[in-house]
Amino acid sequence: MRKIFFFITICLIACHSRQGKEVALSTLPSFEMLLIDSAAILKAQEIPTGQPIVLLFFRPDCTHCQAETQVLLDHIDSLKNVRIYMLALEPLKEIKTFCLHYHLDQYKNFIVGRDYEYSFFRAFRPSTVPYMAIYDRNKRLVKIYNQEPGINNILNAIHI
Repeated sequence: MRKIFFFITICLIACHSRQGKEVALSTLPSFEMLLIDSAAILKAQEIPTGQPIVLLFFRPDCTHCQAETQVLLDHIDSLKNVRIYMLALEPLKEIKTFCLHYHLDQYKNFIVGRDYEYSFFRAFRPSTVPYMAIYDRNKRLVKIYNQEPGINNILNAIHI
């Protein structure tokens, strides 16, 4: 009986903490990213409204993150009116190498940088990479993915 009570208590705590996380993220939370020019800092409150926002937390050496980036680029025409912010914790040198490999500087809607103060990480608490949070044009949360969502899920989320 104790084991069942303990199990139910743990499940309730887990569900409550997950719901609390979604409520905290229901509007775009505060975070900062150091852009790959290593001089400019972008604050979340500076992200303009008016277009859907995709936040992609990644690791440059992650094969799943690389695949997700390629999927986004393969469908760039469908995403041209979406702002895509990519953040990583790794040193800027590694992030720049990743950007050069995928030619991300050629796309105005891709903004890439480093979560230099772990503010994104603290706000979102991603459990894996790639981690994607999609916000609508008014900075309201649409969907969070803790895995590669696939282009159809991304397109459905940004067109809601």
